[in-house]
Amino acid sequence: DPTNTGILMDPGYRCEIEISPDLGFDAEGIVGLVNTTRGTTSSQFFITLSPQPDLNGRFTIIGKVIEGLDVVRALTPPDAADPEATPGDRIETIVIEEQ
Repeated sequence: DPTNTGILMDPGYRCEIEISPDLGFDAEGIVGLVNTTRGTTSSQFFITLSPQPDLNGRFTIIGKVIEGLDVVRALTPPDAADPEATPGDRIETIVIEEQ
């Protein structure tokens, strides 16, 4: 979210929300997709920093961080409620490799 407001940007495509009863936000490092207002998902994602059982059944889980969780923990989140706050860390480029 380049605006740091939590407002979804339109990547030009949508995917159906896929919920699996076998998967849950039961640990830190779970990667989930943000839902759009149309009941679908797109390209924005989040990574949990602790178990979040309230998210179960509501968001598509697409993976789990298996290396580099220290980097995730070190990220500085933005404070959208405070316009004078220092901006959070911004991901300029990301490469996801299938193994």
